[in-house]
Amino acid sequence: WSSWEAYGTTKAWTLTSGDGTKTVYVQYRDNALNSSGNFTDTIVLDTVAPTGSIVINGGATYTVSTSVTLTLSASDATSGVYQMRFSNDGSSWSSWEAYGTTKAWTLTSGDGTKTVYVQYRDNALNSSGNFTDMIGLITWTVVPGLTPNTPALAWNPSANKLQMVVRAADNTIWTATFNSAGIFNNDWAPIPGLTPSIPALAWNPVANKMQMVVRALDNTLWTATFNATGTFNNDWALISGLTPSTPALAWNQSANEMLMVVRAADNSLWTATFNSAGVFNNDWASISGFSPSIPTLAWNPSANKMLMVVRASDNTLWTATFNSSNDFNNDWASIPGLTPSTPAIAWDASASEVAMVVRASDDTIWFATFNSSGVFNNNWVSIPGFTPSSPAMAYLPSTGYLEIVVRASDNTLWELLF
Repeated sequence: WSSWEAYGTTKAWTLTSGDGTKTVYVQYRDNALNSSGNFTDTIVLDTVAPTGSIVINGGATYTVSTSVTLTLSASDATSGVYQMRFSNDGSSWSSWEAYGTTKAWTLTSGDGTKTVYVQYRDNALNSSGNFTDMIGLITWTVVPGLTPNTPALAWNPSANKLQMVVRAADNTIWTATFNSAGIFNNDWAPIPGLTPSIPALAWNPVANKMQMVVRALDNTLWTATFNATGTFNNDWALISGLTPSTPALAWNQSANEMLMVVRAADNSLWTATFNSAGVFNNDWASISGFSPSIPTLAWNPSANKMLMVVRASDNTLWTATFNSSNDFNNDWASIPGLTPSTPAIAWDASASEVAMVVRASDDTIWFATFNSSGVFNNNWVSIPGFTPSSPAMAYLPSTGYLEIVVRASDNTLWELLF
């Protein structure tokens, strides 16, 4: 006990250390020195703030809406969790509110990575530090125009714009461009010619022109070019060979020639090249492998080889490479994932990796990458959105973003910068 002291109505007192329930005892005595028994009161000492977590939209990597749902969890062993508050910047906070396990929240506008902050406090009013989660906000933008197929995309470095070519429902061919920031110029123009499939596009830096190859109604192959400003040269030329679908085109900067891979009617794969002037070499060669869909190609400058990805008849994905001379390495390897249509791949110079986007069987869109050596990272993430066709993708060097364009179920075109 403490020493007896003069009676008063208040008293400063120090509890014993250590969180938990504390009991304080008091005795009183009168002027005749009659002492009372013990009078007590209890209080919970809590000096430790709550711990907790926050998850945005169930752990999704991306969202297309600023309206999200937060999943919240917090615990406090002593006095219990009492309240929570939120912030989009870690500085300006919402008012304290009763603790709950879910919360509707609005992100700040504008595409990019968004961070949401939460703090919890307990019934002793101990406030926690910040708990955070991040999500990428992406915005799909409608592109005026219609197509029953996937568009073709290729960057024109001379004109500093992205060229797009599509097939219309009547098999006519149309072209338009996106500016260096990825904004659609709405400059649709018809191209003389017809195709029942997706065109193929690739830039030829030596000839300073865009090479296009299309399949005709009789499965023959035709090539034509766009000049450095993106104007169609109307120089159609028949090239030997047949294909029931779109060819794949990509520039091999080591060989200084354009590699083309096509699928034959029996699903076998064949390759040929165009020289640095864009003239077809007529050097068809069969390569091992089969695909019921269009192959896809992208040059990997870090590995100094051409990456090819194809869909197999069971919808599995397979990859193989061509060396710096465009010789097939016959190094087929299965990669995790399924798609009912052709994947899209592109070299992402900002990340030094090959990006890949595919359509799943439920028409959802998925993204993954290959590292600079060409090894698949197996890092699939969902991109919000749907498409009934293969996506199209190209790298925009002026922004460091990937431009993804898809066809919607009503044949409208939509794009996002990723």
